[in-house]
Amino acid sequence: HPLPHGLARLGVGEDQNVADDALDGVAAIEIFTNAADTETKGLDWVNTWRAGAMAYEASLHMNDTKISSRHTSSSVVGIGSIIDPCIENLLEDAQPGRRATLGATWHPDAWSVSLRATHYGEYSDHPAAYGLGKHTWGAKTLFDLTSYYDVDEHLRISGGILNVADTYPDRWGSDGEPFSSEIGFKYGWNTVPFGLAGRQYTVRAEFTF
Repeated sequence: HPLPHGLARLGVGEDQNVADDALDGVAAIEIFTNAADTETKGLDWVNTWRAGAMAYEASLHMNDTKISSRHTSSSVVGIGSIIDPCIENLLEDAQPGRRATLGATWHPDAWSVSLRATHYGEYSDHPAAYGLGKHTWGAKTLFDLTSYYDVDEHLRISGGILNVADTYPDRWGSDGEPFSSEIGFKYGWNTVPFGLAGRQYTVRAEFTF
């Protein structure tokens, strides 16, 4: 996997001018560095409102992050070794630039039932260090249904179905070979904006003393 943003690694085998014995067996050096300036533009909108026993929520998040400048203070490790195409993708395109939520809750008395739809825009991955090209995954929408019932002032029973439609990300396919078939990374390498467990069922009891 690529290193986190701001972490540079220099391996012994990456610089033939460094003698092995000079590092006394050290295989790699990791150094935090502020190598990239980024600029993010976007919009966040959240709204909730009620109508009798019904409550509604809607939100929209849109953002676009770009690397505005790159710099390194090292004369040994060039900027291309720190911010390669993989790191560039992690900063700019690894998360959806668009996310939206729409939900409704019915809460007449002791009952409460909620239905929520969450939309994730497209996102990309680029494991360039392994010789793979950039791949973009399509947008997906997930639905969650949850409910609870207050038996009395002390006991609440709740449950739900998360990802009702059993939605998964698009498969990586041939762009990810051999990792997508032989190693098991069929949905990508670095980031996925939602879980890979598919549909899940939850049941919970809460007792307040």
